Amino acid sequence: MEVIREYYRPDELGVKKCILELKKYESQFDLDYLTDDISVSKLFEDIQKGKENGGEIFVAETEGKIVGFISLNIVNKNDELITKRVDTVYISDMVVLPEYRNRGIGKKLLDKAEEFTKERKIKYIKLIVFADNEVVKKLYEEKGFSSYEVTMLKKV
Repeated sequence: MEVIREYYRPDELGVKKCILELKKYESQFDLDYLTDDISVSKLFEDIQKGKENGGEIFVAETEGKIVGFISLNIVNKNDELITKRVDTVYISDMVVLPEYRNRGIGKKLLDKAEEFTKERKIKYIKLIVFADNEVVKKLYEEKGFSSYEVTMLKKV
């Protein structure tokens, strides 16, 4: 049975293992992605900074083992020409270890992110994912663009 809970300091090694898996996975979409121990440590430090600024890290734990995590930051979504200043929860990173996928853990982590967002009376969750070449928008292709990231936003 999986438990989704807040990150605690003793979880560091388990979260770093997940970060390495995430970086290896993402490197198939961007060959310049770093997957070494230094880049894992730097991303871990960056994730912790988000927690220090009002965000949170939630881990998925199974039988005492960290099998995934989600990192949330509170950011201000603001494009002065389009929107007023709006706080947004930004999912900076999320991963479930391969051997634990297809068990609903990712959905539970996203549910936790939504719960976190609602508790803070924030209306939006934002995340960025790599675009699959088959879903690149035709207009951008015609103009010479290819997809690198897709930004998704959820109002809660």
